Amino acid sequence: ADLLESERLASPHIALQREPTDLAALVAELVASLDGAPPVRQDIASNLPLLQLDRARVRLLLRNLLDNALRHSLGAAQPPEISIQPCAA
Repeated sequence: ADLLESERLASPHIALQREPTDLAALVAELVASLDGAPPVRQDIASNLPLLQLDRARVRLLLRNLLDNALRHSLGAAQPPEISIQPCAA
C-alpha cells in the first residue's frame, strides 16, 4: 500500500491536499503502527499549532525516515529519535 501511495504522490499532476494536521498525533499514530513496536524516542513539543499539511505525503515522508533510521540503527546504543519543536519566526 505504501508503494502504491508513493507512486500516486510522485505524479507531477497531483495537487497537494492540505488540511489542518496535528503533527504530534500523526507521529504518534505512525510510531504505533510500526511492525513489532520498535523503540522510537519521541521529543515532541506539546504546544504545536495545527499545520496545513498534505497528511498523506508527510506520513509517507516520516515513514520512510523512520524505516531508514530503524534499519540503520540496529544494535545502536540509542534508539532513533523524532524531535519536533516549534521554531521562532
